[in-house]
Amino acid sequence: MKSPINLQLSQMVTQEDVIQKLISQALKNNSFIQLVKVVAVNIANLTVDIKPLLLGETTDGEIIESSVIYNVKYMRIQSGSSAIIIDPTAGDIGLVSVCDRDISIIKETKTFATPGSGRIHSLSDSIYLGGVLNRTPTQYVKFTADGIEIYSPTKITATAPSVTANCDDLTANVTNSTKLTSNTVDITADISVSISSPRIALNGSLTASPLNGSGTATINMPLNSTEEITANGIALSTHTHSGVQSGGDSTGGPQ
Repeated sequence: MKSPINLQLSQMVTQEDVIQKLISQALKNNSFIQLVKVVAVNIANLTVDIKPLLLGETTDGEIIESSVIYNVKYMRIQSGSSAIIIDPTAGDIGLVSVCDRDISIIKETKTFATPGSGRIHSLSDSIYLGGVLNRTPTQYVKFTADGIEIYSPTKITATAPSVTANCDDLTANVTNSTKLTSNTVDITADISVSISSPRIALNGSLTASPLNGSGTATINMPLNSTEEITANGIALSTHTHSGVQSGGDSTGGPQ
């Protein structure tokens, strides 16, 4: 037995059948929430052109092709001037929520307004909420019980007047090279600082001062210098000794 929704009015048997049919037809002409495909994106205006995925159907069972809905605003997670920016991409599948009344004036003025027309539950007054049923992402921020993972196959950039990292342990595993550019760099460690490399190059003047008034410098390897080495004002390679005598006597101190 056919549902009253699928019957023609001439086929209705009871008043209940007629009421159900009329309600169905009224709802059929309204939109509330739909799955759509993004066909174009305008990032400057924060709008998308969308095409409903659910096709229409005539009473004779013929398929009605969906029409493109233009200039639909898309949602962005934002508070004040802070936002998470993930703009849609053409080809995305997502949900749109359809407003009850015409919001065209509000979209234009971004303030309180009366409906722009008498239309209700129209896809022209929809808001694109975001993607569903899409492919596995290759760039993401992932929240799990084990922590937060940030991954990009290309580049991650953090820009701010000040960046602070507070943690118990910090590990950076860099495959190729690391570059740090700054006016000054201060490294403070309560116990020790260790730098390990087959080759270490220091370019510029070098000053080593004792911490808290004490400390020594120890080098456990041959030391080669192409420049003069001076200690307490005495040159290593050119200094002389007083009291030089033949035999087994010792010379005087270096000068």
